[in-house]
Amino acid sequence: QGAQGAQKAVAQAQSDKSAAQQAAQAAQEATIAFDAAKEVMERLRHKHGHLVTELEVLLSELGARFASSPEERLLVVVYTLLHRCYKYPTATTAEVPMSFRKELTGVCRACFSADTSTKHADFVAEYKSDYERDLDPEQPTFPKTLAELIDRLKRWKRALQSDVEDRLPTTLRLEDESPALRGMRFVEVEVPGQYSGDTELTSTDRLVKLERIGADVHVVRRHGSSYRCLTFLGTDGSEWRFLVQTSLTPAARGEERMLQLLRSLNASLGHHIETRRRGLCYYTPAVVPVWPQVRLMEDDAAHGTYGEVYEVNCARYGREADLPITLFKTALNDAVTGKVAGAEAVLDLRLKAYSDITQHHVTENIFSQFMYKTLPTGSHLWTFKRQLCQQLALSCFISALLRIGGRTPAKILFAKNTGRVFMLDFHPAFDSKGMVEFVEPVPFRLTRNLHTFFTPFGVKGDFVAAMAAGAPAWGAP
Repeated sequence: QGAQGAQKAVAQAQSDKSAAQQAAQAAQEATIAFDAAKEVMERLRHKHGHLVTELEVLLSELGARFASSPEERLLVVVYTLLHRCYKYPTATTAEVPMSFRKELTGVCRACFSADTSTKHADFVAEYKSDYERDLDPEQPTFPKTLAELIDRLKRWKRALQSDVEDRLPTTLRLEDESPALRGMRFVEVEVPGQYSGDTELTSTDRLVKLERIGADVHVVRRHGSSYRCLTFLGTDGSEWRFLVQTSLTPAARGEERMLQLLRSLNASLGHHIETRRRGLCYYTPAVVPVWPQVRLMEDDAAHGTYGEVYEVNCARYGREADLPITLFKTALNDAVTGKVAGAEAVLDLRLKAYSDITQHHVTENIFSQFMYKTLPTGSHLWTFKRQLCQQLALSCFISALLRIGGRTPAKILFAKNTGRVFMLDFHPAFDSKGMVEFVEPVPFRLTRNLHTFFTPFGVKGDFVAAMAAGAPAWGAP
Protein backbone atom coordinates (compact mmCIF):
# COMPACT_ATOMS: atom_id res chain seq x y z
CA GLN A 1 0.00 0.00 0.00
CA GLY A 2 2.86 2.34 0.76
CA ALA A 3 4.36 1.70 -2.71
CA GLN A 4 1.02 2.32 -4.36
CA GLY A 5 0.62 5.56 -2.41
CA ALA A 6 4.06 6.67 -3.49
CA GLN A 7 3.29 5.91 -7.12
CA LYS A 8 0.05 7.91 -6.92
CA ALA A 9 1.92 10.81 -5.37
CA VAL A 10 4.55 10.69 -8.12
CA ALA A 11 1.84 10.53 -10.82
CA GLN A 12 0.01 13.45 -9.21
CA ALA A 13 3.21 15.47 -9.03
CA GLN A 14 3.96 14.80 -12.69
CA SER A 15 0.39 15.78 -13.63
CA ASP A 16 0.68 19.01 -11.63
CA LYS A 17 4.04 19.77 -13.25
CA SER A 18 2.60 19.18 -16.73
CA ALA A 19 -0.39 21.40 -15.96
CA ALA A 20 1.90 24.12 -14.65
CA GLN A 21 4.04 23.92 -17.79
CA GLN A 22 0.97 24.18 -20.01
CA ALA A 23 -0.31 27.16 -18.02
CA ALA A 24 3.09 28.87 -18.27
CA GLN A 25 3.19 28.22 -22.02
CA ALA A 26 -0.33 29.61 -22.47
CA ALA A 27 0.59 32.70 -20.44
CA GLN A 28 3.72 33.18 -22.54
CA GLU A 29 1.71 32.89 -25.77
CA ALA A 30 -0.84 35.39 -24.44
CA THR A 31 1.97 37.78 -23.56
CA ILE A 32 3.44 37.46 -27.04
CA ALA A 33 0.03 38.13 -28.62
CA PHE A 34 -0.54 41.15 -26.36
CA ASP A 35 2.89 42.56 -27.17
CA ALA A 36 2.25 42.08 -30.90
CA ALA A 37 -1.10 43.86 -30.67
CA LYS A 38 0.51 46.65 -28.68
CA GLU A 39 3.20 47.07 -31.33
CA VAL A 40 0.57 47.21 -34.09
CA MET A 41 -1.36 49.91 -32.22
CA GLU A 42 1.80 51.94 -31.63
CA ARG A 43 2.67 51.83 -35.32
CA LEU A 44 -0.88 52.82 -36.23
CA ARG A 45 -0.70 55.74 -33.84
CA HIS A 46 2.61 56.80 -35.36
CA LYS A 47 1.48 56.62 -39.00
CA HIS A 48 -2.25 57.40 -38.65
CA GLY A 49 -2.51 59.34 -35.43
CA HIS A 50 -5.53 61.42 -36.44
CA LEU A 51 -7.48 58.37 -37.64
CA VAL A 52 -6.83 56.44 -34.43
CA THR A 53 -7.88 59.43 -32.32
CA GLU A 54 -11.17 59.76 -34.21
CA LEU A 55 -11.90 56.05 -33.90
CA GLU A 56 -11.15 56.01 -30.17
CA VAL A 57 -13.50 58.92 -29.51
CA LEU A 58 -16.25 57.37 -31.66
CA LEU A 59 -15.99 53.91 -30.09
CA SER A 60 -15.76 55.15 -26.50
CA GLU A 61 -18.78 57.42 -26.91
CA LEU A 62 -20.85 54.69 -28.58
CA GLY A 63 -20.08 52.27 -25.78
CA ALA A 64 -20.77 54.63 -22.88
CA ARG A 65 -23.31 57.27 -23.89
CA PHE A 66 -26.21 55.51 -25.58
CA ALA A 67 -27.32 52.88 -23.07
CA SER A 68 -30.99 52.52 -22.15
CA SER A 69 -32.42 54.15 -19.05
CA PRO A 70 -33.12 51.98 -15.96
CA GLU A 71 -36.88 52.21 -16.61
CA GLU A 72 -36.37 50.85 -20.13
CA ARG A 73 -34.17 48.03 -18.85
CA LEU A 74 -36.74 47.10 -16.22
CA LEU A 75 -39.42 47.01 -18.92
CA VAL A 76 -37.27 44.57 -20.92
CA VAL A 77 -36.95 42.38 -17.81
CA VAL A 78 -40.72 42.37 -17.26
CA TYR A 79 -41.34 41.50 -20.94
CA THR A 80 -38.88 38.61 -20.71
CA LEU A 81 -40.33 37.25 -17.47
CA LEU A 82 -43.86 37.44 -18.85
CA HIS A 83 -42.96 35.40 -21.92
CA ARG A 84 -41.11 32.92 -19.70
CA CYS A 85 -44.38 32.43 -17.83
CA TYR A 86 -46.20 31.77 -21.10
CA LYS A 87 -43.64 29.13 -22.10
CA TYR A 88 -43.53 27.29 -18.78
CA PRO A 89 -45.16 23.82 -19.14
CA THR A 90 -47.21 24.41 -15.99
CA ALA A 91 -50.93 24.95 -15.52
CA THR A 92 -51.94 28.50 -14.70
CA THR A 93 -53.70 27.24 -11.56
CA ALA A 94 -50.53 25.56 -10.25
CA GLU A 95 -47.94 27.13 -7.98
CA VAL A 96 -45.00 29.01 -9.40
CA PRO A 97 -42.18 26.46 -10.01
CA MET A 98 -39.26 26.62 -7.60
CA SER A 99 -36.72 27.08 -10.40
CA PHE A 100 -38.62 30.11 -11.63
CA ARG A 101 -38.81 31.48 -8.08
CA LYS A 102 -35.02 31.35 -7.83
CA GLU A 103 -34.73 33.12 -11.16
CA LEU A 104 -37.12 35.84 -10.02
CA THR A 105 -35.10 36.33 -6.84
CA GLY A 106 -31.89 36.78 -8.83
CA VAL A 107 -33.57 39.20 -11.22
CA CYS A 108 -34.91 41.27 -8.34
CA ARG A 109 -31.45 41.54 -6.78
CA ALA A 110 -29.85 42.43 -10.12
CA CYS A 111 -32.37 45.15 -11.03
CA PHE A 112 -31.95 46.96 -7.70
CA SER A 113 -28.32 46.23 -6.90
CA ALA A 114 -26.06 48.51 -4.88
CA ASP A 115 -24.53 49.89 -8.07
CA THR A 116 -27.97 50.77 -9.44
CA SER A 117 -28.93 52.36 -6.12
CA THR A 118 -25.86 54.57 -6.31
CA LYS A 119 -26.23 55.65 -9.95
CA HIS A 120 -30.04 55.84 -10.17
CA ALA A 121 -31.33 56.69 -6.69
CA ASP A 122 -34.61 58.19 -7.94
CA PHE A 123 -35.40 55.05 -9.98
CA VAL A 124 -34.75 52.77 -7.01
CA ALA A 125 -36.80 54.94 -4.67
CA GLU A 126 -39.77 54.89 -7.04
CA TYR A 127 -39.88 51.24 -8.10
CA LYS A 128 -37.96 49.04 -5.65
CA SER A 129 -40.49 48.69 -2.82
CA ASP A 130 -43.46 48.04 -5.14
CA TYR A 131 -41.50 45.61 -7.32
CA GLU A 132 -40.29 43.59 -4.33
CA ARG A 133 -43.80 43.53 -2.86
CA ASP A 134 -45.30 42.18 -6.09
CA LEU A 135 -42.55 40.04 -7.64
CA ASP A 136 -40.01 39.06 -4.97
CA PRO A 137 -40.52 35.37 -4.01
CA GLU A 138 -39.07 36.03 -0.54
CA GLN A 139 -41.92 38.40 0.32
CA PRO A 140 -45.19 37.06 1.81
CA THR A 141 -47.19 38.99 -0.80
CA PHE A 142 -45.72 36.97 -3.69
CA PRO A 143 -48.42 35.40 -5.95
CA LYS A 144 -49.51 31.89 -5.07
CA THR A 145 -50.28 30.68 -8.61
CA LEU A 146 -48.83 31.21 -12.05
CA ALA A 147 -52.00 33.01 -13.20
CA GLU A 148 -51.63 35.59 -10.43
CA LEU A 149 -47.98 36.10 -11.36
CA ILE A 150 -48.93 36.63 -15.02
CA ASP A 151 -51.54 39.23 -13.99
CA ARG A 152 -49.00 41.12 -11.90
CA LEU A 153 -46.40 41.07 -14.66
CA LYS A 154 -49.02 42.40 -17.10
CA ARG A 155 -49.83 45.20 -14.68
CA TRP A 156 -46.16 46.07 -14.36
CA LYS A 157 -45.75 45.99 -18.13
CA ARG A 158 -48.60 48.45 -18.63
CA ALA A 159 -47.30 50.77 -15.90
CA LEU A 160 -43.73 50.77 -17.20
CA GLN A 161 -44.85 51.25 -20.79
CA SER A 162 -46.86 54.27 -19.73
CA ASP A 163 -43.96 55.70 -17.72
CA VAL A 164 -41.44 55.16 -20.51
CA GLU A 165 -43.67 56.69 -23.20
CA ASP A 166 -44.75 59.65 -21.06
CA ARG A 167 -41.43 60.57 -19.47
CA LEU A 168 -38.89 59.72 -22.14
CA PRO A 169 -39.13 61.55 -25.47
CA THR A 170 -38.92 59.78 -28.80
CA THR A 171 -36.16 62.14 -29.97
CA LEU A 172 -33.12 63.21 -27.96
CA ARG A 173 -30.48 65.81 -28.71
CA LEU A 174 -26.98 64.62 -29.48
CA GLU A 175 -25.45 67.60 -27.67
CA ASP A 176 -27.10 66.36 -24.46
CA GLU A 177 -26.32 62.68 -24.96
CA SER A 178 -22.75 63.03 -26.26
CA PRO A 179 -21.21 66.53 -26.47
CA ALA A 180 -17.96 65.06 -27.77
CA LEU A 181 -19.64 63.57 -30.86
CA ARG A 182 -21.77 66.65 -31.47
CA GLY A 183 -18.78 68.95 -31.75
CA MET A 184 -16.54 66.54 -33.64
CA ARG A 185 -15.91 66.70 -37.37
CA PHE A 186 -14.49 63.50 -38.81
CA VAL A 187 -11.85 63.58 -41.54
CA GLU A 188 -10.49 60.07 -42.11
CA VAL A 189 -13.13 57.75 -40.62
CA GLU A 190 -15.39 55.92 -43.07
CA VAL A 191 -19.10 55.36 -42.56
CA PRO A 192 -19.37 51.96 -40.79
CA GLY A 193 -21.00 48.99 -42.44
CA GLN A 194 -19.73 49.52 -46.00
CA TYR A 195 -17.71 46.32 -45.96
CA SER A 196 -20.81 44.24 -45.21
CA GLY A 197 -24.55 44.32 -45.75
CA ASP A 198 -26.42 45.10 -48.94
CA THR A 199 -24.15 48.11 -49.62
CA GLU A 200 -20.96 46.06 -49.82
CA LEU A 201 -18.44 47.76 -52.12
CA THR A 202 -15.70 46.15 -54.16
CA SER A 203 -13.54 49.24 -54.63
CA THR A 204 -12.07 51.36 -51.84
CA ASP A 205 -12.36 54.45 -54.05
CA ARG A 206 -16.14 54.36 -53.65
CA LEU A 207 -16.11 54.25 -49.86
CA VAL A 208 -17.95 57.15 -48.23
CA LYS A 209 -16.14 59.04 -45.49
CA LEU A 210 -17.99 60.06 -42.33
CA GLU A 211 -18.50 63.80 -41.94
CA ARG A 212 -20.44 64.03 -38.68
CA ILE A 213 -23.23 62.51 -36.58
CA GLY A 214 -26.78 63.84 -36.97
CA ALA A 215 -28.06 66.26 -34.32
CA ASP A 216 -31.11 64.13 -33.44
CA VAL A 217 -30.95 60.81 -31.60
CA HIS A 218 -34.15 58.87 -32.24
CA VAL A 219 -35.48 56.36 -29.71
CA VAL A 220 -36.75 53.20 -31.40
CA ARG A 221 -39.04 51.03 -29.25
CA ARG A 222 -39.92 47.50 -30.31
CA HIS A 223 -41.66 44.98 -28.07
CA GLY A 224 -40.36 46.35 -24.80
CA SER A 225 -36.81 47.03 -26.00
CA SER A 226 -35.55 50.57 -26.58
CA TYR A 227 -32.61 51.51 -28.78
CA ARG A 228 -30.91 54.79 -29.60
CA CYS A 229 -30.77 55.43 -33.35
CA LEU A 230 -27.93 57.56 -34.75
CA THR A 231 -27.75 59.11 -38.21
CA PHE A 232 -24.29 59.00 -39.80
CA LEU A 233 -23.89 61.77 -42.39
CA GLY A 234 -21.48 60.98 -45.24
CA THR A 235 -19.33 63.40 -47.17
CA ASP A 236 -21.48 62.75 -50.26
CA GLY A 237 -24.66 63.88 -48.49
CA SER A 238 -25.94 60.36 -47.77
CA GLU A 239 -27.58 59.40 -44.47
CA TRP A 240 -27.01 56.06 -42.73
CA ARG A 241 -29.18 55.08 -39.75
CA PHE A 242 -27.80 52.70 -37.13
CA LEU A 243 -29.32 51.32 -33.95
CA VAL A 244 -26.99 51.24 -30.94
CA GLN A 245 -27.78 47.86 -29.40
CA THR A 246 -26.49 47.30 -25.86
CA SER A 247 -26.69 44.45 -23.32
CA LEU A 248 -26.24 41.83 -26.03
CA THR A 249 -26.70 38.14 -25.31
CA PRO A 250 -24.17 35.48 -26.40
CA ALA A 251 -26.57 34.55 -29.22
CA ALA A 252 -25.85 37.90 -30.91
CA ARG A 253 -22.58 36.56 -32.31
CA GLY A 254 -24.45 33.61 -33.79
CA GLU A 255 -26.80 36.04 -35.51
CA GLU A 256 -23.81 37.82 -37.06
CA ARG A 257 -22.47 34.49 -38.37
CA MET A 258 -25.87 33.80 -39.93
CA LEU A 259 -25.67 37.13 -41.73
CA GLN A 260 -22.32 36.07 -43.18
CA LEU A 261 -23.94 32.83 -44.37
CA LEU A 262 -26.80 34.74 -46.01
CA ARG A 263 -24.32 36.98 -47.84
CA SER A 264 -22.58 33.89 -49.16
CA LEU A 265 -25.94 32.53 -50.30
CA ASN A 266 -26.64 35.83 -52.05
CA ALA A 267 -23.57 35.22 -54.19
CA SER A 268 -24.98 31.81 -55.17
CA LEU A 269 -28.37 33.35 -55.92
CA GLY A 270 -26.70 35.94 -58.13
CA HIS A 271 -24.95 33.26 -60.20
CA HIS A 272 -28.10 31.21 -60.85
CA ILE A 273 -30.18 32.25 -63.86
CA GLU A 274 -33.66 31.69 -62.36
CA THR A 275 -32.96 33.60 -59.15
CA ARG A 276 -31.09 36.37 -60.94
CA ARG A 277 -33.90 37.06 -63.40
CA ARG A 278 -36.34 37.29 -60.48
CA GLY A 279 -34.01 39.50 -58.44
CA LEU A 280 -34.07 37.10 -55.47
CA CYS A 281 -31.64 37.82 -52.64
CA TYR A 282 -31.62 38.05 -48.87
CA TYR A 283 -31.73 41.39 -47.14
CA THR A 284 -28.61 41.54 -44.95
CA PRO A 285 -28.31 44.77 -42.94
CA ALA A 286 -24.86 45.80 -41.81
CA VAL A 287 -23.93 44.82 -38.25
CA VAL A 288 -20.80 46.41 -36.76
CA PRO A 289 -19.54 45.10 -33.38
CA VAL A 290 -18.22 47.98 -31.27
CA TRP A 291 -17.64 46.39 -27.85
CA PRO A 292 -18.40 42.89 -26.52
CA GLN A 293 -21.82 44.14 -25.33
CA VAL A 294 -22.42 46.90 -27.90
CA ARG A 295 -22.96 46.85 -31.66
CA LEU A 296 -24.36 48.99 -34.46
CA MET A 297 -27.15 47.58 -36.61
CA GLU A 298 -28.32 49.20 -39.84
CA ASP A 299 -31.89 50.41 -39.62
CA ASP A 300 -34.47 52.35 -41.60
CA ALA A 301 -37.37 54.56 -40.58
CA ALA A 302 -39.73 52.31 -42.58
CA HIS A 303 -38.75 49.15 -40.67
CA GLY A 304 -41.33 47.46 -38.48
CA THR A 305 -42.07 44.02 -37.15
CA TYR A 306 -44.95 41.70 -37.92
CA GLY A 307 -45.88 41.84 -34.24
CA GLU A 308 -46.18 45.63 -34.29
CA VAL A 309 -48.97 45.32 -36.86
CA TYR A 310 -50.96 43.17 -34.45
CA GLU A 311 -50.24 45.52 -31.52
CA VAL A 312 -51.46 48.52 -33.55
CA ASN A 313 -54.69 46.67 -34.29
CA CYS A 314 -55.16 45.78 -30.61
CA ALA A 315 -54.52 49.39 -29.54
CA ARG A 316 -57.01 50.64 -32.09
CA TYR A 317 -59.84 48.44 -30.81
CA GLY A 318 -58.84 48.50 -27.12
CA ARG A 319 -57.83 44.84 -26.87
CA GLU A 320 -55.02 43.29 -24.85
CA ALA A 321 -52.26 42.01 -27.13
CA ASP A 322 -51.41 39.00 -24.91
CA LEU A 323 -55.01 37.87 -24.45
CA PRO A 324 -54.87 35.05 -27.07
CA ILE A 325 -51.78 33.56 -25.42
CA THR A 326 -53.43 33.72 -22.00
CA LEU A 327 -56.64 32.14 -23.26
CA PHE A 328 -54.79 29.34 -25.05
CA LYS A 329 -52.65 28.54 -21.98
CA THR A 330 -55.71 28.58 -19.73
CA ALA A 331 -57.64 26.30 -22.09
CA LEU A 332 -54.86 23.70 -21.90
CA ASN A 333 -54.85 23.48 -18.09
CA ASP A 334 -56.79 20.21 -18.20
CA ALA A 335 -54.20 18.68 -20.53
CA VAL A 336 -51.29 19.81 -18.32
CA THR A 337 -52.88 18.57 -15.10
CA GLY A 338 -53.83 15.21 -16.66
CA LYS A 339 -57.60 15.62 -16.62
CA VAL A 340 -57.55 15.21 -20.39
CA ALA A 341 -55.40 12.26 -21.43
CA GLY A 342 -54.53 10.78 -24.78
CA ALA A 343 -52.97 12.36 -27.85
CA GLU A 344 -56.23 12.68 -29.76
CA ALA A 345 -58.04 14.31 -26.85
CA VAL A 346 -55.24 16.81 -26.31
CA LEU A 347 -55.19 17.66 -30.01
CA ASP A 348 -58.95 18.20 -29.97
CA LEU A 349 -58.58 20.49 -26.96
CA ARG A 350 -55.84 22.50 -28.69
CA LEU A 351 -57.89 22.74 -31.89
CA LYS A 352 -60.95 23.94 -29.99
CA ALA A 353 -58.94 26.65 -28.22
CA TYR A 354 -57.33 27.70 -31.50
CA SER A 355 -60.68 27.90 -33.31
CA ASP A 356 -62.19 30.00 -30.53
CA ILE A 357 -59.28 32.48 -30.65
CA THR A 358 -59.37 32.80 -34.45
CA GLN A 359 -63.12 33.39 -34.46
CA HIS A 360 -63.37 35.92 -31.62
CA HIS A 361 -59.97 37.54 -31.09
CA VAL A 362 -57.56 37.36 -34.06
CA THR A 363 -59.08 37.72 -37.51
CA GLU A 364 -57.31 36.79 -40.73
CA ASN A 365 -57.27 40.30 -42.28
CA ILE A 366 -55.31 42.30 -39.68
CA PHE A 367 -52.13 42.48 -41.74
CA SER A 368 -54.05 43.18 -44.96
CA GLN A 369 -55.91 46.12 -43.41
CA PHE A 370 -52.68 47.57 -42.05
CA MET A 371 -50.91 47.47 -45.42
CA TYR A 372 -53.97 48.78 -47.29
CA LYS A 373 -53.88 51.87 -45.05
CA THR A 374 -50.09 52.24 -45.15
CA LEU A 375 -49.38 52.07 -48.89
CA PRO A 376 -50.63 54.99 -51.01
CA THR A 377 -51.78 53.33 -54.25
CA GLY A 378 -52.69 49.97 -55.73
CA SER A 379 -49.43 49.87 -57.70
CA HIS A 380 -47.43 50.27 -54.50
CA LEU A 381 -49.52 47.53 -52.88
CA TRP A 382 -48.98 45.10 -55.75
CA THR A 383 -45.21 45.68 -55.81
CA PHE A 384 -44.93 45.41 -52.02
CA LYS A 385 -47.02 42.24 -51.92
CA ARG A 386 -44.89 40.53 -54.58
CA GLN A 387 -41.61 41.54 -52.96
CA LEU A 388 -42.72 40.52 -49.47
CA CYS A 389 -43.98 37.19 -50.78
CA GLN A 390 -40.64 36.38 -52.44
CA GLN A 391 -38.60 37.57 -49.46
CA LEU A 392 -40.65 35.54 -47.02
CA ALA A 393 -40.35 32.48 -49.27
CA LEU A 394 -36.55 32.70 -49.14
CA SER A 395 -36.59 33.15 -45.37
CA CYS A 396 -38.99 30.23 -44.90
CA PHE A 397 -36.83 28.00 -47.09
CA ILE A 398 -33.64 28.69 -45.15
CA SER A 399 -35.57 28.26 -41.86
CA ALA A 400 -36.72 24.81 -42.91
CA LEU A 401 -33.31 23.93 -44.36
CA LEU A 402 -31.37 24.83 -41.20
CA ARG A 403 -34.20 23.81 -38.82
CA ILE A 404 -34.51 27.26 -37.26
CA GLY A 405 -37.74 27.84 -35.37
CA GLY A 406 -39.14 30.39 -32.98
CA ARG A 407 -40.36 32.70 -35.75
CA THR A 408 -42.72 34.69 -33.57
CA PRO A 409 -44.27 37.89 -35.00
CA ALA A 410 -41.87 40.03 -33.00
CA LYS A 411 -38.89 38.44 -34.80
CA ILE A 412 -40.06 39.11 -38.38
CA LEU A 413 -38.78 42.53 -39.44
CA PHE A 414 -39.92 44.00 -42.76
CA ALA A 415 -39.65 47.32 -44.59
CA LYS A 416 -43.00 49.00 -45.20
CA ASN A 417 -41.70 50.73 -48.34
CA THR A 418 -39.78 47.93 -50.07
CA GLY A 419 -41.07 44.65 -48.65
CA ARG A 420 -37.62 43.41 -47.67
CA VAL A 421 -37.67 40.88 -44.82
CA PHE A 422 -35.08 40.27 -42.12
CA MET A 423 -35.39 37.68 -39.38
CA LEU A 424 -34.31 38.79 -35.90
CA ASP A 425 -32.56 36.31 -33.58
CA PHE A 426 -32.11 34.05 -36.59
CA HIS A 427 -29.81 31.21 -35.56
CA PRO A 428 -30.15 27.49 -34.77
CA ALA A 429 -30.82 26.34 -31.22
CA PHE A 430 -28.81 23.47 -29.75
CA ASP A 431 -29.66 21.11 -26.92
CA SER A 432 -27.35 19.87 -24.15
CA LYS A 433 -25.89 17.22 -26.48
CA GLY A 434 -24.96 19.73 -29.16
CA MET A 435 -27.71 18.63 -31.55
CA VAL A 436 -29.98 21.07 -33.38
CA GLU A 437 -33.17 21.52 -31.39
CA PHE A 438 -36.33 21.92 -33.46
CA VAL A 439 -39.66 21.03 -31.83
CA GLU A 440 -42.12 22.94 -34.00
CA PRO A 441 -44.84 20.97 -35.81
CA VAL A 442 -44.49 22.99 -39.06
CA PRO A 443 -41.31 23.69 -41.06
CA PHE A 444 -41.89 27.45 -41.44
CA ARG A 445 -44.38 30.23 -40.68
CA LEU A 446 -47.21 30.87 -43.15
CA THR A 447 -50.15 31.90 -41.02
CA ARG A 448 -53.70 32.93 -41.91
CA ASN A 449 -52.93 36.64 -42.04
CA LEU A 450 -50.01 36.13 -44.42
CA HIS A 451 -52.01 33.75 -46.61
CA THR A 452 -54.90 36.22 -46.77
CA PHE A 453 -52.59 39.09 -47.71
CA PHE A 454 -50.74 37.10 -50.40
CA THR A 455 -54.00 35.51 -51.65
CA PRO A 456 -53.99 31.91 -52.98
CA PHE A 457 -52.56 33.18 -56.27
CA GLY A 458 -49.57 34.69 -54.50
CA VAL A 459 -48.91 31.61 -52.36
CA LYS A 460 -49.16 29.18 -55.27
CA GLY A 461 -47.43 31.63 -57.60
CA ASP A 462 -44.63 33.84 -56.26
CA PHE A 463 -44.15 32.00 -52.97
CA VAL A 464 -43.75 28.55 -54.50
CA ALA A 465 -41.83 29.87 -57.51
CA ALA A 466 -39.32 31.70 -55.32
CA MET A 467 -38.69 28.55 -53.27
CA ALA A 468 -38.40 26.42 -56.39
CA ALA A 469 -35.97 28.87 -58.00
CA GLY A 470 -33.84 29.20 -54.88
CA ALA A 471 -33.47 25.47 -54.18
CA PRO A 472 -31.26 24.67 -57.22
CA ALA A 473 -29.11 27.74 -56.53
CA TRP A 474 -28.34 26.51 -53.02
CA GLY A 475 -27.96 22.91 -54.11
CA ALA A 476 -25.43 23.70 -56.85
CA PRO A 477 -23.78 27.07 -55.98
